[in-house]
Amino acid sequence: MEFVEHFRNKKVFTKKEIALFYSSAGLELSDNALRWRIHKLKGQGIIMPVGRSIYSLESKPRFLLEPDKLTKKIVTLFGQRYDVDYCIWDTKILHNFMLHQPFRFFYVLETDKDVTESAFYHLKDNGIKVFHSPSLKIMEEYVLGEDDVVLIKSLVSRSLLTKAGNIAVPELEKVLVDIFCDQHQFFMFGGQEMIYIFENAIDQYNINFTSMYAYAERRGKREMIKSFIQDKIIGK
Repeated sequence: MEFVEHFRNKKVFTKKEIALFYSSAGLELSDNALRWRIHKLKGQGIIMPVGRSIYSLESKPRFLLEPDKLTKKIVTLFGQRYDVDYCIWDTKILHNFMLHQPFRFFYVLETDKDVTESAFYHLKDNGIKVFHSPSLKIMEEYVLGEDDVVLIKSLVSRSLLTKAGNIAVPELEKVLVDIFCDQHQFFMFGGQEMIYIFENAIDQYNINFTSMYAYAERRGKREMIKSFIQDKIIGK
């Protein structure tokens, strides 16, 4: 099929690019006719939406984090005292997307900013190695040299969350935006590794770009991350 061949090597493509494809084939479609063509392509299983007016050829699974033993312990301790929104994840979920594998990983617990300090002391008093919104220096000197370390941070409003059983975990889109925005804590995922992570995540899983860009906007980095993805991932 000519349409499939045309877009085969593109990770994602837009409604505008679909219109240009038909235009180059001699079909100048009205907006209604173009919407009908796209609807038909979706109905035939040829394309799938991955954002507002953004499509992909292949159906990919959604990423779902699987909590480990320490994650469950942390959530149990947290739930004993707090009834507020939270999410938890660990950085080893990024390792499969990377070229160079880190020797260690750490956990990230995010919750209401009004309880982060109290939760820090509660976890610490229960034997958890925890750091409250650590700086770059603390990350380098203390966090990365230890096993089973937890960072506790403020949870951004309207974060992209889901459930793994009864545990609140982030969507992959949130994790990608956070490592892009918080380089003082995720510097080990910067540079070329950042490109590998985004590229492999987009290749392997269904990424909702509309949700990801909306979350990035709440973090004040929408245009930066959009340009990064377009220049380094999709457009290369």
